[in-house]
Amino acid sequence: LESLTRLLEEDRARRFEQSPGVGSSTVRGGVRREIRIDLARDRLAASGLTTLDVRDAVAAANVTLPGGNVKSGTSALYLRSLGEYRSLDEIRRTVVAVRDGYPVRIGDVARGHDAYQDISNLGEVNGVPSVALRIQKQSGANTVAVAERIRREVERLNDERAAVHLPLFSAQSEFLAQSIASVRRSALWGSLLAV
Repeated sequence: LESLTRLLEEDRARRFEQSPGVGSSTVRGGVRREIRIDLARDRLAASGLTTLDVRDAVAAANVTLPGGNVKSGTSALYLRSLGEYRSLDEIRRTVVAVRDGYPVRIGDVARGHDAYQDISNLGEVNGVPSVALRIQKQSGANTVAVAERIRREVERLNDERAAVHLPLFSAQSEFLAQSIASVRRSALWGSLLAV
């Protein structure tokens, strides 16, 4: 489920959010990877460090910053500084402080390991664990038109990757389309009876 969760959050959700009229998408359920850092209090004390020092070092090193724009003629290039951790080893090598001319790294005062966030909710479809993607339209957007674009995108995604199937479970647009059709029929009958 971790790879499915990541796939939905990183790829699929973005594709839906780029569709006209879509305001947001939210992944519900799933399994998310996290890195846990278990601090050794005796090593922290011996180094004269606190948990806040370690937290601040991680926060400072694990950030992506905008770098600005570079313009050349008619082209423009957006730059950013990639500072996000890509591996557990990078975290271990992060310098927390310098003591007596030597760097104290996270790996010197803590043990880091791969883990998963606590699962707060998990869905199932026909007994199979699943992850839900909730898509919300923008305020003022045509519900039926947005839902139709989403439906077409779901079909494209299902064709692209056979191992992952995205079923549509609930679409407010179906009720809305039926309501509009009912109003049209009522208006037609009302105009016929008025004549």
